[in-house]
Amino acid sequence: MHFISSFMAYSRCKAALRTTTMAALSVCAMTAAHAVPYAIYYTGQAVAESGTGDTMPGATGGEYQITLVFDNGNASTEEQEWQAGDLQCVIWKMRRQGSTVFEQNMRVEPATHHSGSIKTGSNGALTEVFTTLSQQATPLPANAYTLVSPPVPSVPDLDTSLTPYWFIPNVPGTNGLLGYSGVFYLYSTGFDDASGQVSTGTNLTGWSTTPTRFRSTSCAGQPLLAVAPQYTAAKPVPTLGEWALIGLSSLLALMGLRRVRCRRV
Repeated sequence: MHFISSFMAYSRCKAALRTTTMAALSVCAMTAAHAVPYAIYYTGQAVAESGTGDTMPGATGGEYQITLVFDNGNASTEEQEWQAGDLQCVIWKMRRQGSTVFEQNMRVEPATHHSGSIKTGSNGALTEVFTTLSQQATPLPANAYTLVSPPVPSVPDLDTSLTPYWFIPNVPGTNGLLGYSGVFYLYSTGFDDASGQVSTGTNLTGWSTTPTRFRSTSCAGQPLLAVAPQYTAAKPVPTLGEWALIGLSSLLALMGLRRVRCRRV
């Protein structure tokens, strides 16, 4: 009887160990890093358009911000590269306290001109941005963007039905835009950057130092992945979060206790 009791206890311990091991593996599987969109931000000072266009009312004398949202299928920012095809969204915030917001879904309508890429180093810090990135399509498809511009006190309202154009850095464009020298326009009304242009390439002045997770799930009124992404070759980097490590440690400790009990049987 003692032998049978010991054998049954051993069997129970073995089954418990198997269950605990599977639970630990499940923790690893569920908490393995998933690809998420990342974003970088550029903050500049808006000044009057200096080319052949008109200056956008209420845009000058204040800050404006550009947000680039991208996803290459990886879940890490370390030693990564994002090409123009990885862009999901471009957001411009301008005029008083960023009240005017333009969003372009890059899966619906990619940039018309681009060169370079976004790159990070081994510590995840930004090392390079696009050398050229612009929207010069005429007209820009209505389902590719949204433009929200609430009234600004004592400033003429913007005509949001006009075709938007934007330029990084501020290279003169095509399609009749050769005389322009600014960074953002509604048809012929726009503004320039106080430094002369948006920083590009390895000149990271004004850009955020590290890509951060983009928390919104939509762009221009559509899901970020409404159009299937064309990912570049991805290098998987499995990671565990803080709570996952705590949970895994607890499960390993429980496995150790189970094994000790089994040995005492």
